[in-house]
Order: sequence, then structure tokens, then C-alpha cells
Amino acid sequence: MTKLHYPGDLIHNRYQVHSLIGQGGTGETYQAEDVQQHQWVALKVMSLKQLGTFDLLDRFEREAEILGTIDHPGVPDYIEHFRVETDDDCRFYLAQEFASGKSLDRWVHDGWRATEAEVQRIALEILTTLEYLHGLEAPIIHRDIKPQNIIRQSDGRIYLVDFGAVQSAYRDQQVSQGTFIGTLGYMPPEQLRGQATFASDLYALGATLVFLLTHRNPDELPMQRMKIHFQGRVKLSAMFSLWLDRMLEPRLKHRFASAKAARMGLQTAPVFPESIRVSADNVEPSAQTSLASVTATDQELRDSTGNEPSDRSSPWMETSEGLKDFLLGAVDNPKSGNLVALLYCIFWVSAISRLLIAWLGILSIALMAWFLAYVFDNKLKEWIFPLAFVLWLSSSVVLLSLIQLFILLLAVVMYVAQKHKDNKRSLNNAKIEQFIEASNSKKLEPKLEQHGKATLPAPVID
Repeated sequence: MTKLHYPGDLIHNRYQVHSLIGQGGTGETYQAEDVQQHQWVALKVMSLKQLGTFDLLDRFEREAEILGTIDHPGVPDYIEHFRVETDDDCRFYLAQEFASGKSLDRWVHDGWRATEAEVQRIALEILTTLEYLHGLEAPIIHRDIKPQNIIRQSDGRIYLVDFGAVQSAYRDQQVSQGTFIGTLGYMPPEQLRGQATFASDLYALGATLVFLLTHRNPDELPMQRMKIHFQGRVKLSAMFSLWLDRMLEPRLKHRFASAKAARMGLQTAPVFPESIRVSADNVEPSAQTSLASVTATDQELRDSTGNEPSDRSSPWMETSEGLKDFLLGAVDNPKSGNLVALLYCIFWVSAISRLLIAWLGILSIALMAWFLAYVFDNKLKEWIFPLAFVLWLSSSVVLLSLIQLFILLLAVVMYVAQKHKDNKRSLNNAKIEQFIEASNSKKLEPKLEQHGKATLPAPVID
């Protein structure tokens, strides 16, 4: 595709093009100098002649409109948008503050390896930005958080960019079914159905953090029950692993409900060394009750939550877990439909079929006996027809009963497995919430410092 501008071009008598910094299906982005204000800007341009659909133009104009309402240090400042008409084209421009630095995607591909503490800091900054966006009078859902849309400067400052896929929670509820905006691998299931929520941005952020930790796109990682399984690719502290696992929950009701809740959970999930144990001996007696549920090492927490199975597992446990994963995967997988409803229908269809077979069997045997009795005037009718009727009817009923029994047992196993999974998730969430409560105790901090532990930052409560 031919470039729309070249270095040295002066646009709108104000912006002088320096270099091309991005190019895609929706247009081009240039680094340019604002010759009036003497500052660098990011200048996004879209050509009407090169547009494949007018939906892209609508997204471009919506991005400009939304950026004009945002005032946050985590989002580059909006300057202006305008259009320039020529004899054969009409070009649309959007000027923003230039966020120097590289995208997280570029940092990783250039060899940067983030530590867990750095990943937590990036998550905290993006959550702060999302908390602002979601809390506006007209709340904003980004819908396309991914490594390419997060800029990191050399000093560690973080920016969230590219609001072309943004959705206003009050105005954009008319998304048609089967239509979605975002990037595969970073979108939660509800966004694939065109139903983005605040928690959808949290899922995308969690997937981005997984990319930073594993250096793999989420769709390249194994999935367990529609959930990204990252634990086998990177070693994390137990509390941060639990927090990230909750961010990636495929079901909305099990994910953090808001950016504020996720931020508070993150602020109370510091990086603990493997050898450090948080126990009642390290704190004041008044804090011992709130810490009772988290007096465990990282390994013990992993064992209790199932994130990293311990060496104590037996072949029977592995087989049981495999059966449970298979059954729950079938239930959660949208491609397989609602398996439970299907089994329920089969159960009752087989029961009704059994009654119909019995009724039809009685009728057909009676008619056949009458016919043969009329043709053959002998004692054949006294034993052959009752025997045939009994054999045919009993075999049909037994077969259908076995099918019903199998379906019933399968449904029971699935129910028990689902309850086990829900209980385990509730345990994980309870540990996070109790850990948050424990860290709120000011008496806990000096005791942790005395034992060489990182101070627990108390969550900011508005």
C-alpha cells in the first residue's frame, strides 16, 4: 500500500511529518512535529479512498470524540482532529501527544524479560487507568487491550493507546449478535458474542500480563475448560498466581467485577520468596484470626488450590482429575452446545420411547396372534407368541433402562465435578479476600519488616 505521507510533508500548516511509526488496515500513524507548539505528536491519518468500509470511518470519528473527553496521565493527551480534502481524496487526521517508547509487544520481541514485580507495576498502572475510564459519567470500555496497545517508556512509564475499538457503555449497547471488535486471544468469551463489559477489559489485561510472563500469545498456550493455563510456563508467587487466575476467569461471575476490585486485590498480593512463611507467630495476637487462612507457604497454597499439583498425587487422583476435566470441558465448550440439556432430553426421550415400545409391542403381538390363530388352527398360539412378546419387550425395556442409567450416572458425575470446581474457586477467592483483610491491619507491617518480608501496601479505599 502506498504511503499517504513522506518525511518533510507539512499537514494543515501545522504538522511536519518526521517518520512512519505504524501502518495497518485502518490507516497510518506518523511521528510529526507541531511547528506551532514545538512538540512531538502522533498523527493518525485515514484515507477515504483506501477505506474498505465506512465502519472504519465511524470508529475513527468515535475515537476522536472519546479522546476529547479523557484527561488522565495514562492516556496521551488529545490535541485535535480535522480533515483535508483534495481533488481525488478526503483524508481524516487525529493528533495526539506523542508517547515516546515502545509497545510491550516490541519490548518482548526485542528481548526484554519483565520480572514479576515489573509485571505487577504495569498491571497496577493500567488498572488505575481503567478505573478512571470505567468511572466516567459516560463509562468507556476499551475492548482492545493487548501488548501492541500499551506503550512503555524507558523510564517505566505506561500509556494505554488506540481507542479505535472503544465502546461507550451507555450508547453502544446495540452490537449485533455474532459481531465483535477486539483481538483473538485477548478477548473473553462474552466479547466474542458482542457483549463487552467492564470485566472484559480486565480479562484482556490478564491475557496481556500472561504474554509478558510467558512470551507467548494467549492462544498459543494450553487451555483448560476454556481457561488459559499459564501456571506450567512461569513460576509466580502463590498470591499473584491466584490473582491472575481470577483475572482470566472465562465466566463473568467468577472474574473481578471492577478495575477497583482488581487493583485492591493486586495491591495486597506482593511477591513473597518461596521460603517465607506468613504465620501467626509473626504478627500481633489481634491479627492472628484474620491471618489464620493464609498461614501457608507458596507450595502449600498451590497444593490446596490445584494450580500446581504436588508430588503426592496418585494414578487414581490423576484419572479422576482427567475425567472431571473432560466432563467439565464438554459442558463449558460452546462448540458442544449445552451437554447437560442434551442429556436431560435424551433421558426423557428414552423413557417415553420405552412406553411407546411397550404399547406398540402389545398391539402388534395381539394383532399377529389374532392373524396366526385365524390361519393356523392349532396350539402354536398358546406358547410362541407370548414368548416372542416377552423376549422382544423385555430386551427393549432393558436396553433403554441401561441407557437411562448411564445418562443418569454421567449427569451425577458432572454435577459432583462442577460442585468441586465451584468449591475450589470459592476457596481461592476466599483466600484473596481474607488476605486483603489481613493486610489492612497496621500491626502486621512492622512484624513483616522484622522478619525480612516486603511491606504489605494497604489498599486505598475511596
